[in-house]
Amino acid sequence: MFIWIGYEFAMTGKFVSIYNNAPNPWYETVHWYVMFFYVVNVIMVTIGIGIYFRNKLIDGRSTSRTGSLKPVTSTH
Repeated sequence: MFIWIGYEFAMTGKFVSIYNNAPNPWYETVHWYVMFFYVVNVIMVTIGIGIYFRNKLIDGRSTSRTGSLKPVTSTH
């Protein structure tokens, strides 16, 4: 979560920088690829957080039924 919050603050800082340089076009203040990679990283971190909570929910369901985790066995 701290990484996600850090990306949000960084993007907010870029938007504040754009706002403070209002007469200039935004692409002269902040390069487009900087914002692109911030957005891509926020999406990846958000997906990772979602996968973490999904797996935590699945683990909670499997332990609540049996009381302990089931061992993974191969069918081969």
